[in-house]
Amino acid sequence: MVWTKICNLSNKSDNLQIHITIDLSSNILNGSIPRSVGNWTHIYNLNLRNNKLIHRIPSEIDKLVQLTELDLSQNLIKEKIPSEVQSLQSLQKLNLSHNILSDSIPDAIKSLPRGTDIDLSYNELTGPIPTNTNFLDVS
Repeated sequence: MVWTKICNLSNKSDNLQIHITIDLSSNILNGSIPRSVGNWTHIYNLNLRNNKLIHRIPSEIDKLVQLTELDLSQNLIKEKIPSEVQSLQSLQKLNLSHNILSDSIPDAIKSLPRGTDIDLSYNELTGPIPTNTNFLDVS
């Protein structure tokens, strides 16, 4: 019922801006992140930290173009970081730490807005750190 009211409000006024935050952190959620996450286009903050999410980050994440914060840390997410993250041009904070992500850091990370706070620590990533102002110089 609350979601219906929010949707109705957004349709009544072009000047009304609603910032939706979904925080389902520490809820023992398990399984995969659903592909339908791509339908959540009005979300600004998505926090699924500290659950038991597995498999991969769905490529449909690229539909969340208004997203400013994405926290999928402390899960069991595997495979590689999808190149579709480059579509998240409003992103200010990306936390994928403490997962089982593998492969190299994709070049798509370079396409994120300058100044985006990126945390990829405690994964199984290999290869060089991309030359980008979003990463600290660790030399």
